[in-house]
Amino acid sequence: MNSLSDKKSRILVSVITVVYNGGVLIEDTIKSIINQTYSNIEYIIIDGESTDCTLEIINKYKDQISKIVSEKDNGLYDAMNKGITLARGELIGILNAGDFYKPNCVEYAVRSYLENPEAIIHGNHIRIHEFKEFCHFENVYRKYPNPTPNEAIKEKIFHVSCFIPKKIYEKYGRYDLQYNIVADIDFFTRTMLEDVNYKFIPDILVSFRSGGLSSGIKAQKEVLKICKKYGLKERNKVQKKIIKLYLVKTIGLLINHNNRRKKKFLKDA
Repeated sequence: MNSLSDKKSRILVSVITVVYNGGVLIEDTIKSIINQTYSNIEYIIIDGESTDCTLEIINKYKDQISKIVSEKDNGLYDAMNKGITLARGELIGILNAGDFYKPNCVEYAVRSYLENPEAIIHGNHIRIHEFKEFCHFENVYRKYPNPTPNEAIKEKIFHVSCFIPKKIYEKYGRYDLQYNIVADIDFFTRTMLEDVNYKFIPDILVSFRSGGLSSGIKAQKEVLKICKKYGLKERNKVQKKIIKLYLVKTIGLLINHNNRRKKKFLKDA
């Protein structure tokens, strides 16, 4: 018997979680992997020697985790590269601490992979915006399901919503550590320019938390560097975005400075 179902069950999928001081958020991530509808998963956790309760929580589930590595690293993408090196699966997903897959996410990815074995699989996501007293869940549907490199700068592909065949990493390389914040953008741009196929799944695969460094000035400077490296026309828009971010930062600093002077004046009056 050689049905699609039989082939699907034989595909080993490696899922990598990188974490440093993830705290209680890591537990939801782990549960989302061990509760997948697809069972043939190698789960790897790369911890950067956390000093909080992260390792304690990880060890609660150690019998359901294939590999646990806890050692210092050189940042997010160095840890991701370590996980990719350790992975035995022919399809690899990367899920950050605090993010979580939908229960049938890996099953959908494997089904798409069997139909498109040379493609990077990606899908929609839910973005979690956290505020002091509540969370807002935003369903994000891609405007460019099969993007060009310039379109991928306009609308970023997030590595947490992707499953990538290991042979693509082996052929085109892993994440370039000269980019501390947006090495995934460099990777996706590089593979697009090499005509790697991207297969879009029109379903929500993952929920992840917004925020972090990816929208700040340092990140946009790295994006601009990538645009110049590959000759992308989106560099002009990225330059304008950097200028805007600097203006917003400068205005914020001026407002804070004036507020401090006003408070001092009132206090001395």
